[in-house]
Amino acid sequence: MHNKTNLFLILCMFIMLTLTACNHGTSPTVITGFYFDTVINITIYDPCEESVTEHILSLCETYDTMFSPTNPESDIYKINLHAGTYVTVSDETASLLSQALVFSKATGGIIDPSIHTVFSLWNFDGNTNSVPSAESIRQSLPLVDYREIIIEENRVYIPQSASISLGFLAKGYICDQ
Repeated sequence: MHNKTNLFLILCMFIMLTLTACNHGTSPTVITGFYFDTVINITIYDPCEESVTEHILSLCETYDTMFSPTNPESDIYKINLHAGTYVTVSDETASLLSQALVFSKATGGIIDPSIHTVFSLWNFDGNTNSVPSAESIRQSLPLVDYREIIIEENRVYIPQSASISLGFLAKGYICDQ
């Protein structure tokens, strides 16, 4: 019995030493920015050079200019602005939108990038938050139909009055990158 107690104490000490050895004594690096219509916080627990954080913010900016429906420089914004015509986008935007359509088809439209038409009815600009009327939602719902989105290589077409958003997919994609 005495040997079991000693073994248990040794094991506890080993675990405590192992856990405390993992603490490098440095504070994590936290990066905060506003991208993708969202305040983002990225925490890096390992010591890193400033160039790493600069690269991360650069990637966020790059993807914001591809995928944001509210950034006038983005591919998605341009698709929405020119609804009813074909718009040439980056290969990466076309690929992510194609993946979104795969999810749309697999869920029978429960996931649908053309929901931005309805989503944009809400106003969360920080100054005048508002909820749309049931009538305006009802009028916008017929414009939501992923089957109307056409992608031909890196050219995208959405119907007039439709608009898309990749927020449901883009944020995870960007984190993976």
